[in-house]
Amino acid sequence: MIENKKLLDVQWLKQARESSWLLSYLNDYQVPASEPETVESQDFNSLFAAQEYASAAQAFIEQCEQQWDEPDPFEIAIAKGNTQLVVALLAQTNLAAYGFENNLLAMAVAYNQRAIFNLLLLHPNIETQCSYEANRKARDVAEFCGVWDWCDHYCPQMWLMEPQYEVLYPLLDIDWQHSVNGDDSAPLLVHLYRQRDFAGMNRLVAIGAEINPVLDKRDTRERLIHLALEDWRDDKLESQQGLKWFARYMSFLNDPSFDADVLSDLLSLNKPQIASLFQLDAITCTESGTDEQDEALSEPKTQYSALETAIFTALPYSPPRQHPAYSLTDDLLRLDLVEFVAEVKDLQFVMTDKGIEFGIFYHNHAFAQSLLLPMQVLERLDFRMPLPIQVMTAFQCQAWLLTCPSELYLWLNILAQDTGYPLFRSVKNHPICNIERQLKISAILAISDIEDKHFLVERLQQELHQFESILHILSAQRLLKTPFLQDAQDDLNAWRRQGTGKQPKLALDVLTQNDSVQVAVHALVNELWCELGARQIERDWVSLLFEAPIFIPCQQCGQISYRHSLAYEEECLECINAPL
Repeated sequence: MIENKKLLDVQWLKQARESSWLLSYLNDYQVPASEPETVESQDFNSLFAAQEYASAAQAFIEQCEQQWDEPDPFEIAIAKGNTQLVVALLAQTNLAAYGFENNLLAMAVAYNQRAIFNLLLLHPNIETQCSYEANRKARDVAEFCGVWDWCDHYCPQMWLMEPQYEVLYPLLDIDWQHSVNGDDSAPLLVHLYRQRDFAGMNRLVAIGAEINPVLDKRDTRERLIHLALEDWRDDKLESQQGLKWFARYMSFLNDPSFDADVLSDLLSLNKPQIASLFQLDAITCTESGTDEQDEALSEPKTQYSALETAIFTALPYSPPRQHPAYSLTDDLLRLDLVEFVAEVKDLQFVMTDKGIEFGIFYHNHAFAQSLLLPMQVLERLDFRMPLPIQVMTAFQCQAWLLTCPSELYLWLNILAQDTGYPLFRSVKNHPICNIERQLKISAILAISDIEDKHFLVERLQQELHQFESILHILSAQRLLKTPFLQDAQDDLNAWRRQGTGKQPKLALDVLTQNDSVQVAVHALVNELWCELGARQIERDWVSLLFEAPIFIPCQQCGQISYRHSLAYEEECLECINAPL
């Protein structure tokens, strides 16, 4: 019988691991081939009381295989803290075939069984990249109230990071970036930060963990330093501990894995207290680099300006031209660049000295609504006009409008919506083209995770980022009646992060059939996955999410609908308005 005192001696553990001591020790707990009939006829409890651990383990395994609702034998043994029963189970179990259920180390951490944890480290097939979740009190009540993540999560790294286990590191395959709860969420360093365990964070960084890990592996834009920035409060010292911890590790700013966005995120708040935590040499270097670039570009800019002035001075003066208007509607629909809202009858354009003016004609309206795409927007686009607008012909302008990237119509739709003119229902390659879609996608991300193996969610997040960047640019140029403020951006980001780690209610899948790639959307309704539809990926497949994002059935007719479109989240409008 092995003593717990020996298992707690890490030096002995190192020698035992190197000599494969456990494999020879397990031979003593094998059940002879002549005994199975005897074991089957005996009860586990009687064998356990008689300390016949090998036979008890076999009886327990067979009992659990016959009754599907029985707990895992290892979990019972670890919870009891019985080292001999764990050894007997190890002797009769092939851990290499245990697959994703090989979470015994995390289970030992959860039940605070140090001796069993050390014993498991001696097994050559033990899995160190694993996790275990233990239900908190009143989980049923929490789930009824909509709080799904009501568990405590554990992983082996929580104990392996302790200095006493350093001698075992060369013998074990340890990933310090492993997520605490086993999915794509944050690693242990973020978990320790949320517990304000900065001593543990120091230890984890010292043994090789990444100092600024991502908060969610499915969205690499948000990192730990962004969480520390979000937590900062000028009047609360506790909220400042995260950035002060980062300030002690200035070298991370020079790491080639980071770009200038880290510096800009730090300085965008314009708070002297935050800037004082970091050395300003890196900021000075960035500013000097920008000055050098500006100086290098100043001479070409001057030459271009002089050349442009000379060209237009040489042209004979002519009063502003009155160009006729031309329709774009048929060509836009033929090229499948946009999908108009139902009210729009025609979209025409005309060139002016201030930019391109569009006329939006609506059904049952005698006059068009005018919308200007100003020069300051046209000059901001990555795809410039081939000629100055003052010398372009209407045909050249029309050709440019129909061959330029569809991003132009995303800008146009944002300006149209801000002035109260509905224009496009969708824009090609830009599924998030209006405020309603931005908020609905944000609501979907806030309520739950989305099960996605094809990076479609990442594409949606990139579209959100592009849409909101355009809002910021137009707001800075004072072209929006309702400006998009940084506070609104921060609130949206915080709202979306609420869904991280929650139970998925949506699943996205990519189907290939007859050279056609389609996106299928599935929703979890009454604990069953239902397919809501499929659409070609180059089409507006995102509209499937809007048709039933948070999907519950109407209590009267059973039709699946968006939760917030139901009255009291119970009945659809058709059932409420139906005659009695």
